Amino acid sequence: MSQTAGVVLQVIVVGGGLSGLAAAFALKKAGHKVLVFEKNKDRRRIEAAIASPPNMTRILKEWDIGEKLLANAGRHTRINFVDGGDNTFIGALSSAIFDVVKKDAMADFFVLEYNDVYDLLYDAAVQAGVEVRFDSFATKLEPLKGCTRVHLRNGQIFEADVVIAADGLNSGTWQDVIADNVALESSDKILLVKTTAPVSVLEQEGVSLRQVSKDTVAWNFYLGDGFLCHGCAPAETYFMISSFMNLDCTGEATEAEWTDLKDIPPYLEKVISEKLSNELQRILRLSKSISVRLRGFPRVSDSLVCSSARTVVVGDAAHVATQAKYHSTALAIEDAQTLGYLFSRIQDKSQILGFLGAYDEIRHPRAIRIHENDNRRQAILMAPKGPQQEARDARIRAVLEAAERGDINEDLVMDDWGDHVVTAMYNATEKAEDWWMQLGPSVVKSPVRSRLSVSMASTTRNSPSEAA
Repeated sequence: MSQTAGVVLQVIVVGGGLSGLAAAFALKKAGHKVLVFEKNKDRRRIEAAIASPPNMTRILKEWDIGEKLLANAGRHTRINFVDGGDNTFIGALSSAIFDVVKKDAMADFFVLEYNDVYDLLYDAAVQAGVEVRFDSFATKLEPLKGCTRVHLRNGQIFEADVVIAADGLNSGTWQDVIADNVALESSDKILLVKTTAPVSVLEQEGVSLRQVSKDTVAWNFYLGDGFLCHGCAPAETYFMISSFMNLDCTGEATEAEWTDLKDIPPYLEKVISEKLSNELQRILRLSKSISVRLRGFPRVSDSLVCSSARTVVVGDAAHVATQAKYHSTALAIEDAQTLGYLFSRIQDKSQILGFLGAYDEIRHPRAIRIHENDNRRQAILMAPKGPQQEARDARIRAVLEAAERGDINEDLVMDDWGDHVVTAMYNATEKAEDWWMQLGPSVVKSPVRSRLSVSMASTTRNSPSEAA
């Protein structure tokens, strides 16, 4: 991103996780002054695995941080599908298919650890000139003529030309900006269970992680009746996320974490013992930590931008999902790249709303499409026992066994995996360039051009500290 803006904007980013740091870095490189407020007292430390498909890998390389980050990363070359109820191997999405996508996208698939990505993004942002303030909890946005005030819990008030809401789905700025425009798609709840287990311990106990080689990473999908578990080991830890539908969790905490698995509640013990295969049970019982989150099914907001508050939503709040997604971090990186590209071309503050509208026009349709694909994929992978599950497994075997023989039926692959292929091949830079070439001049000539109609949901809402 060589071009820089003709006017320097004061940008405040609320949330210093991956999506916030990525947006801050991209906007700083675009020539703006960027301040990040992070509620935690220090750098985040989260044990999790992150997929870097081509749509993310390409951007990291454009930012000149990809080579350093990916130097020690494992290449993702395989997805194994396993029956989560009895541990029967169903089939595998092999390296042959990954190679086809990689060739067309001109970028590769990798698996990384969250903390490695976070540290590199944090260092790159700070070195570029981004200011990060920890222990800074944003409680309210106050739109004024020409700017937006950001109120902190400690009483401090800051003014910004643009605010980036990067503090997640259940947090304060998201609630202030678009929560009243978002409804639950159903009353059902999904239970997310995250576990981490040392690879050495699992191997000593004879647990098969189905890895192909030490230089590559296989992602395991365990499919079950109303549940889906997926796990991988980018290095020395096996990270697994399990999603369970339609459980009776009445009265249980919506979030909790344990290091001693003897302390898990009876309802979770029942889920583990009754639904999961012996192999999955062993992985969970050998884990060093387990955390749960109970959540509903929000739909994508009618807009990713609040024009009156000059606020744009990125990351998890923009790309709501029924479960932790393979592409979730990549989508946040795409958000950042799109913002950086667009706002590197702004020449006057009167154009701010037009550029916010541009972001919404580019990113909102993608958020909706991926949300729909995620719901459709979940229904397939969590299919109930019976004909639907049997038909799914037979189709997986047919497509993937053919691919193993080198006979890649592109029509069948696209029918079953087309949404993932298209998502991975998305080029955020090209999309922003296309928009600029077609519509950029109209924003410059007529700065107020925008389809946005979303206004502040509430500027007097109570502090969201309990919900964040």
